[in-house]
Amino acid sequence: MSCLRVQSLAYNSGLDILFLARIALKGSMKIRMSSPDLSDADRQAVLDVINTPNLSMGPKIAAFERAFCEFTGAKHAIGVNSGTVGLHLCVRAAGVEAGDILLTTPFSFVSSTNVILFEKAVPVFVDVDPFTGNIDTELLAQAVEDLSLGVEIARKWLPRRFPPVNRHDLGAVKALLPVDVFGQPADYDLINAVASQYNLLVIEDSCEALGGEYKGRVAGTLGDYGVFAFYPNKQITTGEGGMIVTDDDEAADFMRALRNHGLHPDAAGVRLCKAIIQGGLEAEEVGDEARITLSQTAHHLQIGFRNFKHGVRPDVIIGIGVLGMFL
Repeated sequence: MSCLRVQSLAYNSGLDILFLARIALKGSMKIRMSSPDLSDADRQAVLDVINTPNLSMGPKIAAFERAFCEFTGAKHAIGVNSGTVGLHLCVRAAGVEAGDILLTTPFSFVSSTNVILFEKAVPVFVDVDPFTGNIDTELLAQAVEDLSLGVEIARKWLPRRFPPVNRHDLGAVKALLPVDVFGQPADYDLINAVASQYNLLVIEDSCEALGGEYKGRVAGTLGDYGVFAFYPNKQITTGEGGMIVTDDDEAADFMRALRNHGLHPDAAGVRLCKAIIQGGLEAEEVGDEARITLSQTAHHLQIGFRNFKHGVRPDVIIGIGVLGMFL
């Protein structure tokens, strides 16, 4: 039984997709990682860049970012060297500090939690809906309410072992970090309603959801910031790479600077971003990790965005390569 067959059975019959996946795993079939789909034209596009003097932060990256803006409808796209770095820059742009609380899902790759810990903030896990695998929005609303009321009622949500921050220095809830699991967007109407009520930012981990839609809206654009990833098991690959999308001008300016040692070009040339002044060498370290190379991005402009859509519910479209990490 294939993964797509498992998925089809689950959504057509109303059965629990995780239950069916467990049944499939007990059988003799092998669920393989997806393989990159690279053509000779893709390889030639990389060679074309290697044969130029521009191997980093050049015209192909700018073109790739423009293509993402056109595809998603986002105002800004910022290319970085991985989805993890993209999420980390979003956490920085959200103003997260040591002790702040971010709510996320435990059903994800470890990156979505690590980027919270990088800032010595506190990840609070909210369980998932067993049917979709995405964060349970009713539990999310309850968790935010309890955490906003004080430590005693919030205790059941807090981790038993804290990150490197004193429990007494615990801050307020700062942001929500939902994950679009296996390309299926989470329920963002309810997520954004909770965020609006408590004045929280929403960082959408859409690393697996390129091409996905939620009620006619494109995955990655459903929160304040969205992040895509281009690891080999994703819909398109640069080997490593990522893309941040947002409509927030100030945040986009901040993240462009932070990916490149705190430096950002403007009409007057190159200026030192306030981020490096505020963050010192830490900001420079993040920036040094964040750049995506021209050779990584070149073949995507050749591939384009091939948007294969798999229907899930009338209001949700799963992104290209649904369950891609298992195929």
